[in-house]
Amino acid sequence: MGYETNIEGRAVITPAPSENLRNFINKLCTTRRMGRNIDSGCGIQGEFFVDGSGTFGQGSEDNIIDHNTPPTTQPGLWCKWEITGEDVIEWSGMEKFYGYTKWLVYLIEKILKPNGHTVNGDFIYDGEEARDSGRIIVRDNVVTLVDVWEATSIIQTAPDSMRTDIVYTEVGSQDVDAEPEEVTAYITIAVKLKSYEYDNPETILEEFCTETQYNFPSTDCVEVVSTEIYDSILR
Repeated sequence: MGYETNIEGRAVITPAPSENLRNFINKLCTTRRMGRNIDSGCGIQGEFFVDGSGTFGQGSEDNIIDHNTPPTTQPGLWCKWEITGEDVIEWSGMEKFYGYTKWLVYLIEKILKPNGHTVNGDFIYDGEEARDSGRIIVRDNVVTLVDVWEATSIIQTAPDSMRTDIVYTEVGSQDVDAEPEEVTAYITIAVKLKSYEYDNPETILEEFCTETQYNFPSTDCVEVVSTEIYDSILR
């Protein structure tokens, strides 16, 4: 039992994500998303944890809060988008895909956009109910849901619960010779400045470079996002 929706179409990621980032996203999309008590480097309630045991990451582990409840930031237990080839987002074809527009927003806002990627494409969805059909349009990372029956067009935004201040950032594959603005497009230093902890961006930059062996050409590429991930890097 359950509700079925077919989704046709594709979206293209520019520039094409690295193999590591593609693998991470596809692991996230093929493992059961269960809230976990786990290191903050994996986001809120383990939202970025993709190495669970068992089939599709469903093995019983002590850090799982509830097998039937996803992390508070994620739309559901399963994300059934996938990256095919080097740069294409498509429906994986797995059945009973709920919250598909919310998951698309999640992948863009929490993973792809923070790593300097832009998504553009079009999808057609068709649910079991007669009047459940329409288009999903993605333009420059903005997702719009078009209901052909109601003649409505609604931009899909990230809810507060998604916590877009906590993002997944890929570290270690950037071009060290790139200009500051190019570096900014590929990496986010995950830290929220707090006056009682850090005096200036230069201090953060120095510590980050020491820990990651990464040489930034300028402090202009410091971007403020989240204390949790930064703390996990320097732990």
